[in-house]
Amino acid sequence: MKILLLNILCLFALSGYSQLIVSGQITGQVTNDKNQPVPFATIRIQQPDSTQKTVAEKITDENGKYEIGLQQPGEYIFHISSTGYESLSRKVTVSREEKQLNFTLQKNAENLNDVTVTSSASMIQRKTDRIVMQVENNPLSSGKSSMEMMNLAPGVLIYNNQITLNGNGGVRVMVDGKMLNLSGQDLANYLNSLRAEDIKSIEVIAHPPAEYDAQGTGGLINIVLKKNRNSGLNGSIYGNYTQGRYAGTSDGININYKKNKFSLFGNGSYYSQKRFEELEQYRTLANNGVFTAKNNFVSTGTNNRQKAGITYDINDNQFISLEYNRAYNKYTSSGNAQTLTTFPDASLNTKTEGTYPGTYAAHYNNAGLRYQLKTDTLGSKFTFLADYTKNKVENTSDIRTFLYNAQNTLLTDTSFRNATPGDAQIYTADAKYTQVFKGGHTFSLGSKLTATRIKNIAFFEYLQNGKWYESIKQNYQYNYDENIVAGYVSYEGVIAKTNVQLGLRGEYTDLTGMLIAQGVETPNPNKYFSLFPNVYLSKAVNKTGDNTVNFSYNRRFNRPSFHELNPYVGYADNYTIGMGNPFLRPEFNNSYELGFTLKNKYMFTLNYTHNRDIINRVIRNDENDPKVMIQQPLNSGNSDNLMLTVFAPVKITKWWNAQNTAQLSYQKIEAPEYKIEKPIAFLQSQHTFTVNKTTSFTLSGFYISNFIFANGLINPFGMVNAGFSKKFAKDKFTFKANVNDIFYTQTIKGNMSYKDFILGIRSRHQSRTFTVGLTYNFKAGKSFNVKKLQSSSEEEQKRLDKN
Repeated sequence: MKILLLNILCLFALSGYSQLIVSGQITGQVTNDKNQPVPFATIRIQQPDSTQKTVAEKITDENGKYEIGLQQPGEYIFHISSTGYESLSRKVTVSREEKQLNFTLQKNAENLNDVTVTSSASMIQRKTDRIVMQVENNPLSSGKSSMEMMNLAPGVLIYNNQITLNGNGGVRVMVDGKMLNLSGQDLANYLNSLRAEDIKSIEVIAHPPAEYDAQGTGGLINIVLKKNRNSGLNGSIYGNYTQGRYAGTSDGININYKKNKFSLFGNGSYYSQKRFEELEQYRTLANNGVFTAKNNFVSTGTNNRQKAGITYDINDNQFISLEYNRAYNKYTSSGNAQTLTTFPDASLNTKTEGTYPGTYAAHYNNAGLRYQLKTDTLGSKFTFLADYTKNKVENTSDIRTFLYNAQNTLLTDTSFRNATPGDAQIYTADAKYTQVFKGGHTFSLGSKLTATRIKNIAFFEYLQNGKWYESIKQNYQYNYDENIVAGYVSYEGVIAKTNVQLGLRGEYTDLTGMLIAQGVETPNPNKYFSLFPNVYLSKAVNKTGDNTVNFSYNRRFNRPSFHELNPYVGYADNYTIGMGNPFLRPEFNNSYELGFTLKNKYMFTLNYTHNRDIINRVIRNDENDPKVMIQQPLNSGNSDNLMLTVFAPVKITKWWNAQNTAQLSYQKIEAPEYKIEKPIAFLQSQHTFTVNKTTSFTLSGFYISNFIFANGLINPFGMVNAGFSKKFAKDKFTFKANVNDIFYTQTIKGNMSYKDFILGIRSRHQSRTFTVGLTYNFKAGKSFNVKKLQSSSEEEQKRLDKN
């Protein structure tokens, strides 16, 4: 009710405010001396008096066009600037009637012989709440995929298909504002299939504003596609082959078709990969005992995904669209484990050997509806989204272990198996309204309803005397019902020559988890309401506007994933157990950031983040049996992270570009059972060697001095990658080859601590791979605009994917 009243009051406020605006409306285009459009030029309008107050500011679109509304008629000074061009200032008299005003920029004489330097220098731009990396016309984009381009963005690190932003995991990826409901290898396949040639820009949003769900502290990356597409039929077909210790393939097709008011699109992909993982453990026991374990797993995974949609343009101002997604994932794994416990008294020594085969299958279906109405020529609009998601999961395992004494005599032979099916259904509805006023002020408000219903069942059996029996003590059913009501209001505009963005989001959660075991029902209800404010300020500190300072404050939180809330139990060996936790609470995050951008090129950022009630997959020993190790998500204390980030792109020669990121941080995590604090250095560099317009090489690498993971500190590690790209047949075909982890250095080593428990780990997986791929792009017909399709269940589907 509070959110509803807030939205109604904001609507009345917007209606009253809009009556006060009277202005002259200016539209036009910025071109160069060859009558070519100048994209992303900055237009700043000031009063001609002694105050020189900035009253409006705008950036032209990809065609150099702009539209600005002013509150009062009169004389103004227009300042137009763009990297590589001479800045232009002109005094203009603005009347109440709408008028056309075009500007022509002259090339900067210092850069006439080397235009590439200036264009690459402006490819990274700091906006009020995000960093924007231009991909269109970027000399580094030739032949690359969206994943490779993301890895060039400041603060973004991708290794082992995991995306981190400023050292934080859990980064969500959007395309044209629509969340990709993918994770792990599925996400990597999609991003590798999306070509840089189809991308306009990549937005890095470390601290998302109020319009986005408050869920998620890892940040967002939004891939903005080019809007010009071909009518008739167009699309791409791709195929990739990967070889490590084991081989894998990924193939797919993307198709768009438009005729009259109807637009159709569809894509499909198939992925298959065999992988391995080797894990070693070492820990001490009571009575000077030592426990060691070696686990070897081999898994085979396949993914079959399809998406289709249709958009109908009702008229120039409104459209409606439908979209359907389905996916079937299946993974089979086989593993063997050997453990040894040794003591000074050798007669106490024991050994276990075991096999741990298992399967995982998920059937995912999602249907979505979107309606959008433009309410005026300034860009005001109303959007309604609705989604239904159904995800069915089937897990099975079949375990057999053997226990031997010091004389290698078999003591016990244990066999058990389990099946843990799950069924999740999610309903969402999302309404948003944005009012754009003449003069550049924007107000937005919206609300969202979410209903989630999940049912998980666990069925265990054990083998005795050649016959399977039900293990009633281990069986359970877990039902989870969650209802969320959310609303937000935000403002964006220029005040006192400062770009200002303010937002407030409120979310009310009502959930009940019901654990049913041995006929006993144990409810776990929880209700909470939280507010999430955000502030973004950005101000130019020089006349050309390419030196800026910015400040932000942002509050967000993490709800536990549905998988973490499931009280499952899984075994890596007799003494290594993973389990869920139905009693998890949300984790809250407060972040403060101060930044400076020099020449729209070099970026310096100081950030402080405090997290409360962190959800970590803590590794600890079982209090009832010290030999047993448990990994379980817990609300484990608080953390603090103070980080300085420097991003510096460098053009070494005309054919050699480098982008470099350095981060220095001091991180501390403190819980009643453990404490870790450590200064950490992270260095990342990517070099592109351009042979010609169709051929390029890349060399990239990173190094991190330490890494804090849950209650563990990981030793230094890094890796080096290399790639080659060649376009041919009038750029219709792109051939690529790359090698990841050339020197096979991505071995994870470290120590986990919990009270007096210390665990040493060493893990190695299939990180060194060689991949070759071929992409064919086809198109025909006239250009048209593809609508941005969004989903109202973006965050809920992401919580399904976390496991």
